[in-house]
Amino acid sequence: MKRWLLLVILGSICMAAVGVLKDVYQSRRAEETARTVQAGEREAFERAFQRLVIGQQDHENRRPVVEFEKSKMPKQAIQLGIHSEDAYIHIDVATSQSLEAAEGFLSQVELIGDVNYSTSAREVSKGNYQLSMYFSGVRDQFGFRFGNIPTITLKRMDPLALSIRPGKSEGALMVMPESRDSTALYLTEGLNQIELHFSEPMIKEEEAGMSVNGYPAVWLDERTISLNVSQIRGNALNLTSLLSRSGNYLPEEYGYVSLYKKEKRSWLAYPESKVVGFSPYDSFYQQLIFSPDRKSYVGIIDRGKSPESAGGRRVALVLEQKGQASTLLEPAFTSTSAGSRLQRMIQWLDDDRILYAGEKTGIVYRISTGEKQQLFDERNTGFAAVESAVDREAGSLYLLFVKPAGEKNRYAVEKRSYRLETLALEGTDGFGELVHHPREPFPALPITVRRDGVYYTKEEQQKTTTWYLSRQGESWSAEGEVVWADDQRHAVLKREHEEKKAQYMWWPIGKKPREIPLSRGELRSFGPYLVADDGLHYHLWDRRRMKWEPLDLAEGEIRLPVSDDIALYSRVR
Repeated sequence: MKRWLLLVILGSICMAAVGVLKDVYQSRRAEETARTVQAGEREAFERAFQRLVIGQQDHENRRPVVEFEKSKMPKQAIQLGIHSEDAYIHIDVATSQSLEAAEGFLSQVELIGDVNYSTSAREVSKGNYQLSMYFSGVRDQFGFRFGNIPTITLKRMDPLALSIRPGKSEGALMVMPESRDSTALYLTEGLNQIELHFSEPMIKEEEAGMSVNGYPAVWLDERTISLNVSQIRGNALNLTSLLSRSGNYLPEEYGYVSLYKKEKRSWLAYPESKVVGFSPYDSFYQQLIFSPDRKSYVGIIDRGKSPESAGGRRVALVLEQKGQASTLLEPAFTSTSAGSRLQRMIQWLDDDRILYAGEKTGIVYRISTGEKQQLFDERNTGFAAVESAVDREAGSLYLLFVKPAGEKNRYAVEKRSYRLETLALEGTDGFGELVHHPREPFPALPITVRRDGVYYTKEEQQKTTTWYLSRQGESWSAEGEVVWADDQRHAVLKREHEEKKAQYMWWPIGKKPREIPLSRGELRSFGPYLVADDGLHYHLWDRRRMKWEPLDLAEGEIRLPVSDDIALYSRVR
């Protein structure tokens, strides 16, 4: 009995052992099969992989940071910076499988660290797919890897900082933001080398004939690279492609850096031909607007047509003060007034305050504090500012606004008067109406202030008329737009006709206007003087002899911007 029982027990043990061995065998077989399948899937992923794009995004746009083609993937683990809390990767694959099968490759992407993500897949073309992973709320860092790709770590960083300075050659440069993703670099002629100095040690690619976007380049040290810009090739610089050793890079505005070379110019005053500009950046300015005490000025850089206003311009405004660093007031100020009229929208209220009035907003900048005060905001009213003037005799600031009057192409004109000292609104007056096509610039309605009175140009019965109001309350009017006036009650009016060239009329107040002889060209104010510009030469009006005389200026290529107070001109040096 005992023997039989022992045999039964041994048999049970053997059967159990066989079962265990069978389970182990099946488990190992399953593991080997899984490994074989995984290896096959991994190989399929590796064969299908074509390109990796790593980028970052915010609420407005997505920006690629780096792109790796299959043949140029890193051979070892790397770290890259991201400047926002949201990032993404795009994995391009080419396979004969379906979109669903291609999307399955994403299961092979291993994430290292805690990060929120979502996935998507799309067919770019037949057999070509883009697999995407979107990461959100990145506070520190995380990593990922797939196939035979080493770990790539994405780490939150502040962007690299950059300073650009002249090299050994003499000259000036100015860096000016253009938009969220572009920058302008202004250089003077003769400046052949510039140095880019980064805030971190950089990855240096030392090679013969090295260049950055076509400009010959040499690394001076681990943070500084020198570029040869003796010839502007029309190529913009993409400086965001340069990486630091920590994997950091410049912010997106350095992704497109346009280069502009300007002639070296000096600014002088007539008739002394004395240099009055004192900034190293004077060569970049198309116009200077001086403070009443002549110790400061606003330099204007023309940045092209305004996309916001018909006939308007985008300009940069730079404040210059003796013995102090330049201050960028506005990199891209937009005004409805263009060309010679632009200066009418930039006014010195006194030696400490500057008004710059755009179509919809007006800003007063106080130099002593650096504060900006909004004088008006018409973004939701329909009004648009078109003219401004300072009347120091009356202690007033005048602004003209236009607004649609209800009928097609008809606009009401409104004049607002502010107390110059406090900027309190003193009064609002109707100033007639005008006909204006929305696609054209607003007509000129200049306000010209002189010691003895004020000239106003307005539209009356579809004719341009200028009124002169004396300080004693007397008034006179004549047909035309005021383009110049002196302090002795003399003005010049411009009359335009559809089929004829413009006429210029000499108007002694209280007398009948008479035509000024002019074979060609246009008249403009040159400080207190009246000049004619025929495109080749400048002539000065001799009011006593009522004739034109050649304008005698210092030698060199000369430019005369319109100026009301000082007879300014620039000369190539």
